[in-house]
Amino acid sequence: MENLKSHATQQTGRLGRTIKTVMNKYSTTDPGRYAHVADIVNFKSDIDQVTPQKYQSQSIERQVEALLLKAAWKEELFQTMIHGVDTFNKATSIKDICSSYGFEEEETKSFMEGNTELRPQTFFLEDDSKSIVRAKFGPPKSADRAVVKMEDGNTLRDLNKVSLEFEDPLVLGLMYRVIQKQFKVTSVKNKFLQTKYTQPPDLHINAALPNFNPSSDPWIVEIQLLFQDILTVKKELHKFYGIVRAETSEEVLANPAFIAGVREKVEGDAAIKTVREAAEKEKKRRDEEILALKKELAELKEQQGAGTALPAPPLLKQVMSRAQRRSIRRSMSEKAREED
Repeated sequence: MENLKSHATQQTGRLGRTIKTVMNKYSTTDPGRYAHVADIVNFKSDIDQVTPQKYQSQSIERQVEALLLKAAWKEELFQTMIHGVDTFNKATSIKDICSSYGFEEEETKSFMEGNTELRPQTFFLEDDSKSIVRAKFGPPKSADRAVVKMEDGNTLRDLNKVSLEFEDPLVLGLMYRVIQKQFKVTSVKNKFLQTKYTQPPDLHINAALPNFNPSSDPWIVEIQLLFQDILTVKKELHKFYGIVRAETSEEVLANPAFIAGVREKVEGDAAIKTVREAAEKEKKRRDEEILALKKELAELKEQQGAGTALPAPPLLKQVMSRAQRRSIRRSMSEKAREED
């Protein structure tokens, strides 16, 4: 267990160093396009997720239950707004996107400097050269995890969340401007500005959904914008982080690294072994049946040689049809008459 954790720790270090190499690709391939990401500044407003008040319920569990129900109710609106990414994927030019979202002339010009191609060959999502952004909505947060966060004094801003995956820095920067127009952005952490990448960088945004009742409290959602290769590194890092933090072998085996790799192989080998054992068992049964059948046929020949036609033994009755047994008896009778 300790050796496994030590290996996992080494892998997290290796993947951490990989982040810098990956980011060099995005920042140096076309510095002009990357500038649209580097220019995004951090900020935080006073608007936060409102939690149920204690006079409404003293129980944190009940407060979390109320928040999760509200999140489920808000999810449809959230996904409808985010699916505006279809506009990006259907667009034929940067100008098309700017026009669709009502960008001012000066703002449009800022995205039209340098290489203005929307789908340059240097930046396209893997196996999908037409799409320039992919959306993945997060699963609902578990009640247990939400309770732990609230007990630690955190507000739950990520009950509705989405990750937007890009390859082109310019498109990522353009999406951020669109989010500013579609939502009321309440906080931004531009983790691409790290001098040393201690964690996979992304643009971490909290935003309030449109509020159709001015007197009601805002509902905060989480939107993450990140690069394709960074997402790949992030997924791998989380697997090894899970191993490092594991306290039991069961937790290790539940890790995605084992589910996707080692466990898959182990379970595959076990399945093969089961099939082989079943096949060998079936072969043995059939061999025994054939031996028993040969023995019965030998006894039948002895009876035939003695001129006595006795009923076929039970096993022979099972494997021969009535017509077959009748044919054998007839041939035995004819042979007996010939001998007389």
